[in-house]
Amino acid sequence: HSFEIHFWVVCLPALLVASSELNIRRLVFISGGITHASLGGLGVGLYLGYNPILSAMIFSIASAFGIIFIFLTLGYVN
Repeated sequence: HSFEIHFWVVCLPALLVASSELNIRRLVFISGGITHASLGGLGVGLYLGYNPILSAMIFSIASAFGIIFIFLTLGYVN
């Protein structure tokens, strides 16, 4: 009985905090990848003479869809 109380009072909140930390860290890595893709879009837009903000937006959206596609691909294990 004492073990159950210890689990619910101490271990369960610690597990919840650890799992939320892992999810936040994963989202930070994904957003960092999208940000770096937007920098590539800025470079391409400047090089080709297009609006760099628009090309960065297009690259960011394309990379977000690429990340979603990779996560939804069958057999992908994260």
